[in-house]
Amino acid sequence: MRYRSRSNAAQFSSDVAAFVNLLGPAEYLERLRILGVGLNQKGYVTETDDLRFSLELQLLNLELLRIREKGVFAGMPGQLHEAADFALGVGQTIPHLSERARSKLRSKLLSGLKTNGLRPLQHEFRIAGTVSNHGYDVTFADLEGEEGGFDFLAERDDKAFEIEGKCVPAYSGQAILPEDAEKLFLGLAQKFSGWTDDTSIPILSVTLSRRLDVNQSAISALIEGCNNAARTRTSAVLGDYATVTFLGAVPEASIDRLSEIVQIDRISTWANVFLSVTKPRVVVRLESTRSSKFVPNILATLSVAAKRQFSGTRPGIIWLHIDYLDPVSFNSLAHSEKGFSFFDLLALAVLDSPKRPHISQLVFSGGAHLVRRNEYARSSFKTVVYNGPRCQFGSTLLFPHGRNALSSGVTGEKAKQLLPAAKLSFNIASGPKEISTAATSAFLHHWLTSSNPVQRRAAATGLFAKALRLSEQGHSAAAVVTYDTLLRQFAAESEANFQELIAAALFNRGNMLLELGKHDDALLAYETVVSRFGASDIPLIAEKVARALYNSAKILERDPARTKEAIDTYEQIGKRFQTSPHVYPPEIVAQALVNMGVLLGTTEAAIRVYDEVIENFANSTQEGLRSQVKKALLNKGRVLMATDRAAEALDAFDAVLAHPGTSQAGSELWAMFWKMSVLSSIGREHEAAELCDKLVESIDPTTELRLREAGAHALLTKASILKARGDRIGEVASYDTLLWKFGIDSDRELRVLVIAAQEQRAEALTSLGRHVEALSACDNVIARCNGKEGPPNSSEHVAWALSAKAFALAREERSEDAAEVCSEIIRLFGPGSPTPLLERAGRALVERAAHFCDLGHYEEALSDCDTFLATYQSLADRWISESVALALLTKSLSLLNMERSTEATDVLNKILTCFGGETEPPIRDYVAAAGDLLRDTESE
Repeated sequence: MRYRSRSNAAQFSSDVAAFVNLLGPAEYLERLRILGVGLNQKGYVTETDDLRFSLELQLLNLELLRIREKGVFAGMPGQLHEAADFALGVGQTIPHLSERARSKLRSKLLSGLKTNGLRPLQHEFRIAGTVSNHGYDVTFADLEGEEGGFDFLAERDDKAFEIEGKCVPAYSGQAILPEDAEKLFLGLAQKFSGWTDDTSIPILSVTLSRRLDVNQSAISALIEGCNNAARTRTSAVLGDYATVTFLGAVPEASIDRLSEIVQIDRISTWANVFLSVTKPRVVVRLESTRSSKFVPNILATLSVAAKRQFSGTRPGIIWLHIDYLDPVSFNSLAHSEKGFSFFDLLALAVLDSPKRPHISQLVFSGGAHLVRRNEYARSSFKTVVYNGPRCQFGSTLLFPHGRNALSSGVTGEKAKQLLPAAKLSFNIASGPKEISTAATSAFLHHWLTSSNPVQRRAAATGLFAKALRLSEQGHSAAAVVTYDTLLRQFAAESEANFQELIAAALFNRGNMLLELGKHDDALLAYETVVSRFGASDIPLIAEKVARALYNSAKILERDPARTKEAIDTYEQIGKRFQTSPHVYPPEIVAQALVNMGVLLGTTEAAIRVYDEVIENFANSTQEGLRSQVKKALLNKGRVLMATDRAAEALDAFDAVLAHPGTSQAGSELWAMFWKMSVLSSIGREHEAAELCDKLVESIDPTTELRLREAGAHALLTKASILKARGDRIGEVASYDTLLWKFGIDSDRELRVLVIAAQEQRAEALTSLGRHVEALSACDNVIARCNGKEGPPNSSEHVAWALSAKAFALAREERSEDAAEVCSEIIRLFGPGSPTPLLERAGRALVERAAHFCDLGHYEEALSDCDTFLATYQSLADRWISESVALALLTKSLSLLNMERSTEATDVLNKILTCFGGETEPPIRDYVAAAGDLLRDTESE
C-alpha cells in the first residue's frame, strides 16, 4: 500500500470512520467506559503518558476540534496530535489489508485498549507512513502472515527491505516507574501531616535502595517516614529499604511558581518530584540508588530483533522508538559537542558485529511534537539513522543520508565498554530568572526624596512595578508593604499621572489583602478607592472605582447577613453608569447587575434588574456584554418559571437562543434545559423530547460539569416521557445515549445518574423481552457500585440489580442460575449481614424457593418457605403480604409434588382464608391459583 497525503477534513473523517468501524463501535465504547478519560477544564487529557487516553479523547471529540479545509490539525491541541496521526494511519491502512489482516489488527487494537496502551502499534504506523513518504510500497508482513518475523516489507522498483519496529518507554529499566511513583504521591496528598508552619514548605528527599514497593503497607510506611522527617527536621531510616531526609524549608510561594520549579527539577534530573497543592504543602523528591537497566534493556531488545525477526534474504532495518521523550531530550541523546553521543555508541554496539551482516540500517526516533506552519500543522518526531558497516547487501539503503557507524574508528566492542558509563544528558532550557529591581535601594531612595517631578514619577513607577512583581511571585504580604510605601510617599500628589497610579495602587493593595484572607482590610482599601476617586471622570480611574465596588460586593455577598449591603453596592455601579455611561466599563456594570439580580432572588425587582441589562446592552457587539445579556435573559426566565409565568419564561429562553454570539458560561445550553422543563410542565412533552436531543448533541466532555449533569437529567426526563407514551424502544435509546455521553465521566452526580439510567434501562429491556441485554445492564450496575467510586447507597443499587438479574434469568428459563443469584442477595443483605436489606433478602428467599420448586428441589423449596414465614411473617409491610402469599403457594406446590396432599390442602386453605378478599395483583393472582389447585386436589 501507499499512504496518500492527509490534506483535508473529509479525508480525516473518512480515515477515522474506517478506524472506528474496524474496532466496532459497541465494543469500542464499552472500552471507553471501563478505561475512563481524565479531563481538565478545557476538555483535554490531563495525563499524556499513555496514547490510549489521547486517542479516546480524539475520537470522542471530532466535532469539538472543528477541523476545517485549511488543515487537518489546524486547531488541534498539541497533546492530541500523536493520537490523530495514529487514527489516520490506521484508517488509511485498513482498505489495503486482507480480511485476515484486518481481524488481526482489530485484535491488537482491542488488546492495546485493554492492557498497556497502543504505543507499540502506534510506532508501526509511524514507520509505515515514513517509508511510504520515501516512495516505497508498504506491506504489513506481520498482519498478513508473510514469511519471516519482521513487521513490514518495503518495495520499490527492484529493491526490497525488511523492517522491524521496536518501541520502549524512556523509563524502561528504572527502579521507580511513573505509575508506581504516582501511587506514593497520591498517598502523600491524602495523608501527609508532618508540617504545621503555614509560612514555609518543607523539602524532603526519599532515597530507595531497591525498586519502589507499591504494597499498601510499604506506601504507608514511606508516608509515615516523610511525616517523621518533616516533624523532627531530621532523617528517618526505614531499614535497608529507604531513607527520608529533611533537606530544608522554603518560604511559602505561589503554587504556579513552585510547580514550575518542580517541573524543571523533574525534567533536568529525571527524579520523581511531588508537590502538594493543598496545605500542609510539601515537596518530596523520590530517587533510587539502584542503577538503571535502560541501556541493557535496549541492547537486549535490538539484539533479539536482529537475531530473530528477519529472514536474512533481504536487507533488514531495525527502527527503535523511545517514547515519552521531548525533542530537546532526544537531541541530547543523538548529538554530542565532543565525543560520542548515546545513540552513536548504541549503533556501534549493535551494527559492528559479524553476526548481523543482514542489517542495513538502524533508526532511532523519539521527541514527538506538533509542527505548525502558518495555518497548517502536522505530527512529527525526531530521527537519527545509522548505516550498517558490515551489510552483505552492499550500499543499497532505504533511508538516505544515514550516519556511518564506523566513521569514528571505534569498534563495537569498545562501544559496549563505554555504554555503561554513558550518562543520559537531557538538556532543558533553564527556568525563568527572577527579575531584578529597576534600581538599587539607594538610587530609589534618592528619587523618592527628589523634588524633580520626572524623578518622582520614575520612583513611583518603580515601586509600583516592584509590587506587581511581588504579587506575581505570590508574595502578597510583601506587595502590600511596597504599595504602602508608594502611597505614603505620594499620597499628596495631585498630578493626573500620579492619580492614576495611586488609584491602581490602592485597588491592587485591596486585591493583595483579599488574597491574604483579610476581607475587612480589603473592604477598607476598596472603600478608600471609591471615596477618594469616586467623582473622577478619567476612564482609567473610573474603572478602578467600578472594580473596587464590584470586589466589595463580592466580599459582602459571602455573608448572608450582609446581602442587602452587597445589593446596594452592585446598585451603586449601575447608578454611576447611568450618570456617566462613557466613563465606566460596561462589562463590569453588566456583571454587577446580573449578580445583583441573583441576590434579589425570584422577585419582580430581580426581573427589573435583568431588564435593565437587556435594554442597555442587547445591541452590543462585544462578546463579553453579549454573554451578560444572555445570562440576564436566562435568569429572568428562571424567575418567571418560579412565579408560574410559563409563557413569559419560554419567551425569555427563546431570546437567549436567538441572541447573537457565543456564551462561555453555556447560557444557550441552560436555556434549552430550562425550556425543556417548562415544556414538560405545560403538557408539551413532544417538544421537550425534541429539545433534549438538541441539548445533548451540544454537550461534550469540555462542557462545564453542571451542564453535563443537566444533560443527563434531560435524557432521563426524555426517557420518562417516552415511557409514558408506551415507546419503550425509544426509552431504551435515550438511556443508551446517556450511557454513551456520560458513562465514563468521573463526577459523582453523573455516576449516580448513569447507574439510574442503567437500572431503568434494565427494566425497559425486561419489559421488551430482551433479557440477555437486561442481564448485561444489571452486571454493569453492580460493577459501577463496587469499589470506592460507587455511590453512597451502593448496597441498595447492588441489591436491586441482583434482584432484576434473578428476574431476567427466570424469564430466560435459567432457574438454577436465578436461584444462585437469590442466594447471593440473601448472603449480602439478609439478617446479620454487614448491610442488611430485609425486604430484598426476604423477597430473594421466597423467589429462590419458587426456583427450587421449578427445578424439582422440593425439600429446599419447603425449607426456604418455612424460613421466610418464620422470619418475616410477623412484619406488617405490604411487600410482606405479597411474599407470604407467594411463599404459601410455593409451599403448597412443593407439598403436592411430594404427594403430601393433606398438608398442601391446609396451606391452600390458609391462603384463601388470609388473602381471599384481596383484589389487587399479585396477591389476587396467587389466591386464584390457590383456588384452582384446591379444586384439582379435591377432585382427585
